[in-house]
Amino acid sequence: MKTAIYIRVSTQEQAKEGYSIPHQKEKLFKYCQAMNWQVVEIYADEGISGSTIEKRPAAIKMLQDAKKRLFENILIWTIYLESMLK
Repeated sequence: MKTAIYIRVSTQEQAKEGYSIPHQKEKLFKYCQAMNWQVVEIYADEGISGSTIEKRPAAIKMLQDAKKRLFENILIWTIYLESMLK
């Protein structure tokens, strides 16, 4: 399944707590491998605080690409997912 990955870290504190962009990317790639999903694009918003999507350029680009049907699936990091992968 063609999959897009969306990762974000809004604060330095989150990055220090182990949720950095590289950490998320590594974990999500491993998940995609386990599911036999093809990663076609990675969208990352780093250091952007904002409760709305309008403040996240990578998220906006991802949604535009979704409308173009460039992928079938979006995988997004959550702290809940972290606990499941341990």
